[in-house]
Amino acid sequence: MRQFLRYQNDRNWEEVRHILTVLVSAFALWVAIWMFSRNIVGDSWRTIRMGNFLTIWMVAALSFAFLMAIWLQRTWLTIGLLGLLSLSVYQNQLWALALPATPVMFESSDDLRIMTFNVHPTNDQMEPLAQLILSSDLDIVALQEITDESQNALLLALGDEFPHVAFDEQLALFSRFPVQELHVDEDLMQSQLVRLSLPEGEAYVWNVHAPTAVKQSIWKAQKRDLLIIEDALKESTAPTILMGDLNTTHQSENYNYVADHLVDTHSVAGQGLGLTYPEPDVLYTYAPQLDSHLQWIPPMLRIDYIFVSEDWQVKMNEVIDDGYGSDHRPVVATVNLQ
Repeated sequence: MRQFLRYQNDRNWEEVRHILTVLVSAFALWVAIWMFSRNIVGDSWRTIRMGNFLTIWMVAALSFAFLMAIWLQRTWLTIGLLGLLSLSVYQNQLWALALPATPVMFESSDDLRIMTFNVHPTNDQMEPLAQLILSSDLDIVALQEITDESQNALLLALGDEFPHVAFDEQLALFSRFPVQELHVDEDLMQSQLVRLSLPEGEAYVWNVHAPTAVKQSIWKAQKRDLLIIEDALKESTAPTILMGDLNTTHQSENYNYVADHLVDTHSVAGQGLGLTYPEPDVLYTYAPQLDSHLQWIPPMLRIDYIFVSEDWQVKMNEVIDDGYGSDHRPVVATVNLQ
């Protein structure tokens, strides 16, 4: 009887081991196909674009699968997963998990404090947002998806501290320093460019809200917009700041149209993963049927950015741990014109 039970336990374990092996192998195969396909066709396939959004979590799952393969004692599966992990390092998919460079902590009188924030058109929390802006000692604030009503509310709250304002459809830029609105390519959907007059000299500031990258046609519009901006960046030699909601992650092809010419402040002086979307306390209020059921889910993506040209020293970059009525979180950076 004892031998029979031992036989049954061994048989059950082998069945479980086989099922887990199949599942881990299927996941590894899917990741391998995605990794190789994105090098061949870029972001032109929706499946690859969706994988780009989940890269950080996919690699984390790949690490868990690697440990699972070791536990299951599947030699070839372990070797295959190790190869995929090595390939992910080669493709620079793990950089967001690495510890960032230590932020420069000393303050200078000519430091520039800047913020980007997609406020969402249904957001009615302008008073708390104004208090955040004033208490954060900011100099420039770039806002996206802002309505006329919200603009007027912020003008009343911030007018004394931010006398220079530029509006363009659903974009707004509040500044302590004089700004001059500049013409942008008429094909750009939601992009704003101003010339900023600082005591140290002039600089250009972009406020960008790129289209989403889910549907094929809208992804093409996003690519077109960022290519136009890339052309402008190539031609400019002045100190430049670009802020906004790019609606894409750092693993995407479109991200590189900006990152190839400007420095992502999070990669220099950010903390953690810098995730900005979605803000759980707000996002699920748009779907009452999910109320309180999914609010434990943290932000999953980093799609809001601050970029600067090499003329700037990046001292600090942080994501504010609150959505202030939006489904995004604000990003703040401290930079200094060298």
